[in-house]
Amino acid sequence: KPEIVCLKSDISGVEIQTDAFGFEWRNVKTDFMKNSTGEEFALLTIRDYAYTGEIGKPKLPMITGVIEVPHGADVKLTVVSGDYKEYTLKELGIDKRIVPAFASVPKVKGAVGEFVLDEKTYSSDAYYPDKLADVYIHEGTARGHRLATVEFFPVQYNPVKGTIRFYTSIKVKVEFIGGDPVKTEKEIERNYSPAWEQFIERMVLNYKPVKDVVPLPIYYDIYYRSGAEAVAQKIADWKTQKGFKVRMFNVDGWTASQINDTIRLQSPVATYVLLIGDPNSSTIDVPPSGTGASSSEQTDLYYAEIDESGYLPDLYIGRVSAMNAAEADTAITKAIRYEHADFGSAGYDWLKRACLIAGYDASYQSVGMATNAYCMDNCLIPNGYTVDTLVMASGEQETRVVQQINAGRAWLVYTAHGSQTSWAVGYSGDFNVNELRSQTTNQDMYCLPVGHCCLTGDYEYSSDCFGETWPKIGNRGGISYFGSVPSTYWDEDDWLQRREFDAIYTDSVPGRLYEVARFFQWGLYWIENNTNSSLKQYYFEAYHVFNDPSLDFWTDIPDTMIVTHNPVVVPGTQNFTVTVTDKNSSPLENALVCAWIPSEDPDIHEVDYTDASGQVVLTISPASAGETMYVTVTKHDFFPVFDTVLVVVPASYTIDPESVQVNTPTNVTVTVQDSTNNPYQNVEIHIFGYGVDLYDTTDATGQAILNVDAPYGEYLTVTGRDINETYFLFTDSIKVYGASDLTSWSITATCDTLNVTDKLVPNFPGVVSSTVNPTGYTLDLQGCGIDTSASTSGGTLDIGVVPTTTGNVTAAILKSGYNVATQEIPVERVKGLLSGFVYEAGSTTPVSGAEIKGYPHGADTSSTSPTFSVNSSADGSYSVSDSVYADYYDVYVKKFGYISLDTMILVKYGNNTKNLYLTPAPSGIVYGRVYDGGTGNGITATIRIYRTDNDSLYTTVYSDSLNNGDYSVTLPYFDYRFLVTAYHYQPITRVVSVGADSVNEDFKMTPTEGNLLVIDDYDG
Repeated sequence: KPEIVCLKSDISGVEIQTDAFGFEWRNVKTDFMKNSTGEEFALLTIRDYAYTGEIGKPKLPMITGVIEVPHGADVKLTVVSGDYKEYTLKELGIDKRIVPAFASVPKVKGAVGEFVLDEKTYSSDAYYPDKLADVYIHEGTARGHRLATVEFFPVQYNPVKGTIRFYTSIKVKVEFIGGDPVKTEKEIERNYSPAWEQFIERMVLNYKPVKDVVPLPIYYDIYYRSGAEAVAQKIADWKTQKGFKVRMFNVDGWTASQINDTIRLQSPVATYVLLIGDPNSSTIDVPPSGTGASSSEQTDLYYAEIDESGYLPDLYIGRVSAMNAAEADTAITKAIRYEHADFGSAGYDWLKRACLIAGYDASYQSVGMATNAYCMDNCLIPNGYTVDTLVMASGEQETRVVQQINAGRAWLVYTAHGSQTSWAVGYSGDFNVNELRSQTTNQDMYCLPVGHCCLTGDYEYSSDCFGETWPKIGNRGGISYFGSVPSTYWDEDDWLQRREFDAIYTDSVPGRLYEVARFFQWGLYWIENNTNSSLKQYYFEAYHVFNDPSLDFWTDIPDTMIVTHNPVVVPGTQNFTVTVTDKNSSPLENALVCAWIPSEDPDIHEVDYTDASGQVVLTISPASAGETMYVTVTKHDFFPVFDTVLVVVPASYTIDPESVQVNTPTNVTVTVQDSTNNPYQNVEIHIFGYGVDLYDTTDATGQAILNVDAPYGEYLTVTGRDINETYFLFTDSIKVYGASDLTSWSITATCDTLNVTDKLVPNFPGVVSSTVNPTGYTLDLQGCGIDTSASTSGGTLDIGVVPTTTGNVTAAILKSGYNVATQEIPVERVKGLLSGFVYEAGSTTPVSGAEIKGYPHGADTSSTSPTFSVNSSADGSYSVSDSVYADYYDVYVKKFGYISLDTMILVKYGNNTKNLYLTPAPSGIVYGRVYDGGTGNGITATIRIYRTDNDSLYTTVYSDSLNNGDYSVTLPYFDYRFLVTAYHYQPITRVVSVGADSVNEDFKMTPTEGNLLVIDDYDG
């Protein structure tokens, strides 16, 4: 599989390189096609990528990468470099011409492809394609993101000479001409959704996270008719309890246009939208968004396309296509039970079983077989699934499919022909709606059926279509369905199915997708971004999710979470801490925790994810006792946890007296009674303030008497806690009266290290200064990791401090007989701007093109992204465009021909000028041998040496088997990427650092059959 990496990215553009290590080929027969001459051809493939698509011209592998382009910018692509080898087809064992690209074939019974060969291209003594790369911007935006695809053409073909050029490396530069970075950021922030951003991050090579955006809440909108209100409320309650912000819309009398406008004008726009109702229903009908411009059939796509800029969806949408409330309730109840892992007596083993079905077609069944084999071998089996594959025979009926369903399968995926009411599994034999309803017995084992076939999602058909039926069968059938309204096509369905499974099970790009609408939409976006299909818009319009679009699909047998928190809370604002671990007590990060009190008006609904320690702290404000707070914790592939917490006032109390005089010892009696008005014994009473810290415990009469002698005027806090519990029964206060006000006072704070005034900065030394009249006082500081005080007989006092967290430090001036004076000192991180020049050491000679990367001081650069990364200009100047947090940074400066610089700098608040100096590099000799790992014999190999700053080829040297496989090369001090290749050996890529007079680097190579895997079992 090739590699594609973004070498550089900033507001001016990107640099991207792809390295390809080989390709596969197979025979393609064309004798069954219309207008065919019967000639056999060869098809070259690169795994996980598509092909060039000009009909009749050679069909060649194409490597693609997606980039994000600023709003308003044009793009210009320049090929920087390309490294290739030229082969004759005969050298590769290929005795055929390269196959032409044909139009995709619809999955209509009897359809076969039309043979087209462009004679002009095939008779030209020239390489096709005549370019190495291209770029195009997609129509519209994806929730504010403007996407473009960079296409690489690593294989060029000369039909006359029968030769190919195989490019092992291609590097391009894409310039952004014009553009508005501020608008770009605002468009993304406007409807920011974490579930969408993860989707885009997985997709885009130059993804840049949006700064300072809160990752929650997740909005979920439901559109329904009055007849389905109870059903809508049921799914709304569950999604709210889970942690989503749910908005409900009764669409009685609404048109599609009114629904569309309501969806797109929400602020923010929802991440998920659920429609409840079949357009054909007489009671709960919800119309489609309209007729697809490409598919000419009904579609819900344009409800999901919110900015009206094209056809790319901006959210995830699903439909419960029910004729009445009872059917809708069945589908919704199954969805809720599924997410609860409530499978009755069915157990959980079936969640790791799958069935992949290749329906019969005389010409193209092998395509479906290859698709299923990919999903089985690369996705399901490596993840512990037991997989059954059915290859249906001509005329075969539903029996084997039904047996699979009834045995319990998590996946049921079909590819071939279909109709509005069936999978045509045997071409002339089918599995239809009536059989689905009457023959399935998979009690509580709801499979996820997927139909990559024609028509099964046609939800405006005169009777129930095959797709919408699955979730409406009570306690059996399917949990959802993903299928198409119009006809589908063999090539596009092949790509779609593979990428759906990749989205869930492979880590070829970061971030797996587990919600049904997300992984299905990933497949559709892949076709959009990575192919030359003419059916991109058609496919977005065609395919639909039937049921909850946010449904979290189980990919393993559920595991257990351990959740701990206080069992009760009291009225008033407070922090509520939830700790989540696995069954082995290891912290679980990113568990979604929701605390919900629906009886409040408005309801209390606090949601957050656990941190790396498995904890989350929610701020809650229950109004009164007697309410129930629902605590729900969910995480993918773990049983959800449902707890209830009572809001209680478990005791009544009196405090006598309610105030005391300053510097006057006074007995304060606290009397506590339980909820039955009996004395409450063993309640710890704590009275505290700046001058008081007293404890006592109530006796058998429920009383505690504490002698209070308060030196300062303030409010003393009084708390009561049952000695056997962690929560407080009550919190109150006592006023200390009779104290005088200070004549004058002031408190200021500075952090001189960072040039900061009026605040402190976490983890940096600061000073809190005070002045007081009259003289003689104590300065007390509490908060953000600070707990200190100092006293003076004079009128000024400074205390040095180092806060450890952000927040506020409470500074208090304490003087006996006087009221306490307090001030909150903010503790915040501040930012600075960094610029300067890069010079040659000992001079002011500018060094241009130096790469400057800054990391948090002490960070592991192998696993941490740089905080900033810039290059010096022609005059040696550099400037970090975005402000960065004031702090210490490890800065690494690289420029070919110079010794790399590693230095630490301090960025202060405001503007910072830091000049950097590079020393010209000496050279060192890299030497070693290339040898066979089995025999130890030297090998003749090609060693390509690339600079790591721009990945350009610096030089090529060779080892010689006649000379023990030895090689040597003189290189300036720098980091290089060595690519070692030899005939019949697996290539080796390694980074070699040259920082000494001599460096020894040997390469032990593993034999292989070659980079070309010949597969000769494809018959069309």
